[in-house]
Amino acid sequence: MAVYATIAALNAAGVYITPAAAETLNYALNTFKLGGERTSMFMERSNANVPTYGRAKEVAVNSVFVFGVLSEQALPFPRWIRMGLWMSKARLEVGEPIGLRQSNEAREETVELYPLNPNDLPSTADLRVFDLVSMRPTSLVENATIGASSWWVGEHPNHGRFALPAGMQYRVESVKR
Repeated sequence: MAVYATIAALNAAGVYITPAAAETLNYALNTFKLGGERTSMFMERSNANVPTYGRAKEVAVNSVFVFGVLSEQALPFPRWIRMGLWMSKARLEVGEPIGLRQSNEAREETVELYPLNPNDLPSTADLRVFDLVSMRPTSLVENATIGASSWWVGEHPNHGRFALPAGMQYRVESVKR
C-alpha cells in the first residue's frame, strides 16, 4: 500500500511522470538459477513475481531513457535512482525545464515524444490511433493520436513542438486489485 500512498501524494502535488522512452537501448542475455542447494532437482515456486530459473533479456549498461516530469513547481531530483525488478541503480541527468502553456482548444494531436499509459489519460481524452507496447502491469501506447479538450504545449530543444493532454494523473484505482 505504500506505493499507492506515494502515487496519491504525487497526484495531490500535481506531479506526473511520463513513462520512459528508450533513446539508446542495448540488451544483455543472462541465464540464471536462484537457489543454494546444488542437489535439488526441483525448485519451489516463489510467491513473488520473481522467476527462480531461466533466461532473462535485460536492459544493458549504457542504455539511455528519457521521460518527462510535469509539475508547476521546480522539483529537486536525486543524482541516482533505483528502478526495475532488480532495483538496479541508474544515473539521472536532468535537462533544462521546458515551459508549457495550456491550450483549451479541443483538437486532435499526435503524441510522439513519450509513451503514455492509457489509464492515466483524462476521462475526456479520446485515444484514437496508436502503437501498442504490450507489457506488464499495463500496456503503453506510442505515436498516439488523441482527441482532447485541453493540452499542454511546449517546445522541446531536440524534438521541436510537442503536446500532452492536460489533466494526466495516476489513476491507480483502475489497476488496483
